[in-house]
Amino acid sequence: MAKKHELQQERATVIESMKALQTLLKKEERTMSLEERVKFDKMYEDKQSYDSQIRLENQIEEEERAIAQKVISSDKPNLLGSKEAEIEARTAVREYLRKGKNSLSPEHRDMLFNPRTGIMTAPEQRSTTGQLAGTAGVGLELVREEYISGFEKVLLQYGGVMEASRIIRTSTGGDLPIPVIDDTSNVGALLGEGSAEVVLDIPTSSVTMKAYKYTSKAIKFSVEMLQDDSINLEGEVPMFAGERIGRITNTHFTTGDNSSKPQGIVTAATDSTFTIAVNTFTRGRILDLIHSVDPAYRKSASAGLMMNDNSLKLISQLTIGSADDRPLWLPGSFKNGVLESDTIEGYPVNINQDMASAATLSAKVMLFGDFSKYAVRIVKDFNIRRTDDRHIEEFMVGFYGFARMDGRILNAAAIKYLAVAAV
Repeated sequence: MAKKHELQQERATVIESMKALQTLLKKEERTMSLEERVKFDKMYEDKQSYDSQIRLENQIEEEERAIAQKVISSDKPNLLGSKEAEIEARTAVREYLRKGKNSLSPEHRDMLFNPRTGIMTAPEQRSTTGQLAGTAGVGLELVREEYISGFEKVLLQYGGVMEASRIIRTSTGGDLPIPVIDDTSNVGALLGEGSAEVVLDIPTSSVTMKAYKYTSKAIKFSVEMLQDDSINLEGEVPMFAGERIGRITNTHFTTGDNSSKPQGIVTAATDSTFTIAVNTFTRGRILDLIHSVDPAYRKSASAGLMMNDNSLKLISQLTIGSADDRPLWLPGSFKNGVLESDTIEGYPVNINQDMASAATLSAKVMLFGDFSKYAVRIVKDFNIRRTDDRHIEEFMVGFYGFARMDGRILNAAAIKYLAVAAV
């Protein structure tokens, strides 16, 4: 906890320095010098780094808390809810997650791996028969439950689209038709006495979601490496698998062409008809984009902006203007210990590194709208499987992460894009 508190303090110091530089430029009515721009860019990168580290600390704390509660409830039911018991269990889990099983004291090892508790015993069990559905004879088996949970968390946090979109989970992978209704263009009518009622049907359509299979590709460790492991390499598998699948799915969820792959949110978004010059964002153009979206979607709790990090860095240097030197961009603050999103004009900002840079002619560089109108489908659970036999001639152990997913826009009018002018 002390580490996270220090990160929060250092982050706050960087933000104050950024604001001070912006205030100085406004006061002196000038733009940044080359030296100041290099300094500002460094401060911005430090701020983003602190954000990532704080989110990681929060994720580790969530894992500690969840597993610790399992330990308390099964191993020490009489202490359920006891603050001392939770602290003891979380200390044991923290040591295990960060340093591996070999780092545990005998007491903590017993707390986590005692056969009576059943909390952390799954990874010690190995299938020797290979009698699993669809995998007979190849030695595949599911690794422990919290690995799969960690895989999902990494994947969800890695992609900018999945963080913002509507997630739909299904138990099977068959085609999933989703009804779509957009009645925003229809209005009522004034009805005279004795006049017949006017019929105006609600326009409906549907979007069919598929189930494309994504794999992390094989993640292999030598037998020697696992035997001598002092840093819990197996515990890193969810991170590697989640990041690999997160990269490819976020690319497809951003710019996919809907041909044997998902439909990208940028590909499907509607043109706001507004453009900017290369690397030149203005508050006016951002407001044009925001107000090009119907208020019915603009007022949604899921409404927000999406862009790559370089675009946000350019915007972070802007002020509201007209003698108002407050920054247009506001860094996220902490609420109940959770780091909230940065905001522009009161809307949360979603960073998506698969979106184009503002230096690219004709590129779609910013989205605004109700991101719940873009859906990501996930079939069943994310999976991580282990094989001890397939790579035996190399004396390697293999891990495979895979997921069945799709992405589709449900209402293109709810999300619009701002582009760089062609010339």
